[in-house]
Amino acid sequence: MKYSAETIVEALTVVCICVISILGNGSLFIIVYKKSALHTVCNYYILSLATADLLVSTISGPVMVTTILNGDWVLSDDACKVLGFITIITFIASVANLAMIAINRYYYIVHWKSYKNCFNNKRAVAYGAIVWLFAILLSTPPLLGWGQYGYVKEQSFCFVIWSANIYYMFFTVIICFFGPLGTMAFCYYKILSFTKALKARLHKDSEKNDDESRPKSSFKNSMRGISPAETKITNTLLLVVVCFVMSWSAFAFTIFLNVYLPGKVPRAINKWSLILGYLNSMMNPAIYGIRNPTFKDGFSDLWKCFLCVPCRGDGIYVTSAATTSSVDDSHAARDIGKPPLFSKAKVTPK
Repeated sequence: MKYSAETIVEALTVVCICVISILGNGSLFIIVYKKSALHTVCNYYILSLATADLLVSTISGPVMVTTILNGDWVLSDDACKVLGFITIITFIASVANLAMIAINRYYYIVHWKSYKNCFNNKRAVAYGAIVWLFAILLSTPPLLGWGQYGYVKEQSFCFVIWSANIYYMFFTVIICFFGPLGTMAFCYYKILSFTKALKARLHKDSEKNDDESRPKSSFKNSMRGISPAETKITNTLLLVVVCFVMSWSAFAFTIFLNVYLPGKVPRAINKWSLILGYLNSMMNPAIYGIRNPTFKDGFSDLWKCFLCVPCRGDGIYVTSAATTSSVDDSHAARDIGKPPLFSKAKVTPK
């Protein structure tokens, strides 16, 4: 069978995205597992987000490559329904995990007094489970007759046939996309407003020289959210959200175009809007690796060992003195989120 240049480019692009995504998101699990400094609530949700990306890269992506090369769906209708169900679960879980990360960050900075109570170990795990339950429940209606799963030829994958029930389309877009995005916008707006007001207060107090101007203990605790490290963490998480929106906006737009202008959207726009969305699955590990020193060190050490470069320390990779020492408040400069989700084990050199 001869393939067109367009088909080859599309298939190779999806293959590259899947491979990079699997390597990047898989590495996140190893790095977080090995580095006790990264055993935090927020990183738990980051791994939950990575799970959704891995499902895209190991299930949806490879099947899409097969359909691109064959030019049509080659499996059964039931297999198509299952794949469509899994695909929309990963999409909803991704945006819901981003919303949970934003909520976690909001409580950590703005409501820091109640953070440890609201996000203790049991509640943090429960919130993570609710995110996936939310995704599963909202993906179920087409299996029960409200909406329909089927093969979308223009995009070479199985998904919801939105034209089968536009009410389910609007329900899904509003509840599963704009709902979480609204939550994220609210949380990050409150975070930025809080830190701005805190900086203004700090600047005002710094202009006073008497002893009364010294910040009280509670004020000092609230100031953690405006440290350079914490500001960078917030900006990193905000960047993850921006990349997600930019990656999937084109695909969301084509949904409406295909419903109200059937057959009018060029094949290339349909196909590449979806590929652009899949591209998001490999972006997050890169963002963490570039902007967070602990993740950056973890990626570097892990892949040096994988490529047979002599490793330091315990044979897999070693952490720096800052990450292997006991974790205190100053360690927030290296972490994404507090408090720890798992117990911290001290690392002793061999």
